[in-house]
Amino acid sequence: MKTRELIRRFCQEGLVHGSASNKRLRVIQDVDFTVLVNYRTPIAMRDRVGNVILNTNHYSTTTTKHQNRVREYADELIEEEDEQEFWKRLHLQEQIKNY
Repeated sequence: MKTRELIRRFCQEGLVHGSASNKRLRVIQDVDFTVLVNYRTPIAMRDRVGNVILNTNHYSTTTTKHQNRVREYADELIEEEDEQEFWKRLHLQEQIKNY
């Protein structure tokens, strides 16, 4: 699946597992959240209600493109948080590091 399609399905359809054809962008399921991960960096999460929370920290040009696509597809369901607040909400740093 192309990265754009993966992000769209994550934001709009609640995709809970999958990866882009490049294998660097993927969606993983946690107990409380579904997480969009680029390499080992979580860039967005979706809660049980369907709200999308975006990590607004700047990492790279590619990650910024992915973040902008999340903004495009999530519309009014999006909340934006800095990296520190995002990680507080996420609570699964070790799972992603070991994925």
